This record gives sequence, structure tokens and C-alpha cells, in this order.
Amino acid sequence: MIVSSFEKSIRLTTQHDHARVAGTIARNWKGNNIIPEISQLLKDSTFFAVDNHDVGWYDLDLNPILDRKIQMPFSFFSTTPEDVVGLWKDSIEICERFSAFSGYLVSMHFYRLAKVGMDDAPESQFKTLSNFVYQEESRQRELKKRMREVENIHKDSLAELLRFSDTLSLLLCRAPEITPKADVITSLLKNSIKVKINKNSEKMEISPWPFVSDSLSIRIPSLTIPKMKFESDDDLQDAISLGKVSIYETLIEPMIL
Repeated sequence: MIVSSFEKSIRLTTQHDHARVAGTIARNWKGNNIIPEISQLLKDSTFFAVDNHDVGWYDLDLNPILDRKIQMPFSFFSTTPEDVVGLWKDSIEICERFSAFSGYLVSMHFYRLAKVGMDDAPESQFKTLSNFVYQEESRQRELKKRMREVENIHKDSLAELLRFSDTLSLLLCRAPEITPKADVITSLLKNSIKVKINKNSEKMEISPWPFVSDSLSIRIPSLTIPKMKFESDDDLQDAISLGKVSIYETLIEPMIL
């Protein structure tokens, strides 16, 4: 669950809905010097992978739980490697059932996250992550044997597209753990793209423009609950039962530098 706190409310966005936003980003990708335009032969498997890369979280997000340390709904950023690797594997295996290429892209996505997480990780967490990395290296070798030549040629660039789409979606969903302050320019995709979230509007600006249309409207389902400290699981569940389900919209436009 992505937990975004505002002045008077908390907005909850499921991981799977966030992934579907990433899928919208990928479908509108025009291409740049880092990630070329997606071949028609690769679109189905690529879009399935991006759409469903967090599907392992689906059941968990149906029932948000309380983070007792901060008395707020539990954010996925607070999960430990012991909690998360099983969810990563579920996502990979579901995507692998669609195609070897879909499974490879999602495996590589979480493999990279695990490699980053190993830096400065405590011993127990390092072991969990290193075991996951070892298992996914083995899985990737087998998947590559089942992939077409065109898939093997473009696997690295489209894994990069998944990572970019995932990060941009998290910013659109206002994941507080990584979202910069308003009007601050952030660089993504090996510094090839600059992103800015406007202070006084639900708008994001990007340069250079990487999408096929002149602007991109992103609609994200969410649940809004009152902003408060929750004393118990029952308090949180009461707030969720009375929460407002809505779809919020962010407009992405070219940045004028």
C-alpha cells in the first residue's frame, strides 16, 4: 500500500493500482536515447509485465494494516526483506505464466531492487536478499533459453522501461518516501529525463518529452480516510469502512525550461 499524507486526509493507493499506472506510462512511451520505441512484437509481454509487476501485493492490500510504530496505515516502504521477497516471487511467477519474457522483466526488476537493498543491510536481511538474488539469477538463465531472439536483444532496455515507469508512477501516486518537494526538478532514467511536480496543482512536468501524445492524463483509484493517529486495528478498520473511494487525476505536460 502507498500511504500519502495530506493536510486533512490520508490517501491509500494499492500496489496493483500503482502498477497499472506504470502500465499506462509504458503504453504511451515514444522512446528516447536510453529506451527506444517498443517493437510491436514485444508490446503484449512488456505491457503485461509492467501492469502486473506488483500483483503479488494484491491480497495483502485488500486489508490495510496498522503500523503501530507510527499509528498510521502500513506502507510498503516499511516492509522487511523477509516480508517482501515472497511477494516479489509471487509477482514474478504470475507474470512468467503469461510469457517467459514477462517473467524475465519482473524478475530483473526485483533482482535490481534486492541488489540495492543488500548495500549496508544487516546480516539477516543481507542473507535473505542474497538468497533471492541467487535464485533469480538461476531463474533468469532458464527464462532466457525460452525467450525469442528479439526478446533477448531488447530485454535490458525494456527492463529499464519497467523501472522508469515504476518510479514515475510512484511519484504520480505521491509516495512520500521518494517524492521530492514541489517545484524541485528530479532526474530519472540515467539523467536523461527531468521531472517536476507543481506546487499548487495536480500537475507534473517532464523534459525532454518522451510520450506519443502532447500531454498525458493519469487517473489513479484511491481510498481517502481522515488524517489521524490510529490507536488500534479496529480504529483503522472503522476509518477504512467510512473512507471515500475516488479517482484522482494528474496531468503530465512538457516542462518549459
